[in-house]
Amino acid sequence: MTKQCEWCQREYEPRNSGGSPQKFCSRECKRLFEKSIRQWAYDEHTKGSLNLSKLQHMHSSKKEKLKRLV
Repeated sequence: MTKQCEWCQREYEPRNSGGSPQKFCSRECKRLFEKSIRQWAYDEHTKGSLNLSKLQHMHSSKKEKLKRLV
């Protein structure tokens, strides 16, 4: 069963070794996505469109959930 890469739109055969569902056809596509999303967030912050307190809250909430799992 093939999937479409969320970055380059190419078809690929997802790995079947477990883990999170694969969204990108390669490490390169994943890296480019992550680089672009960081740049987008920086640009939004520069324009004043990004709510940093909301972002910080999301991050701290995830850390607290992980602590409870340990």
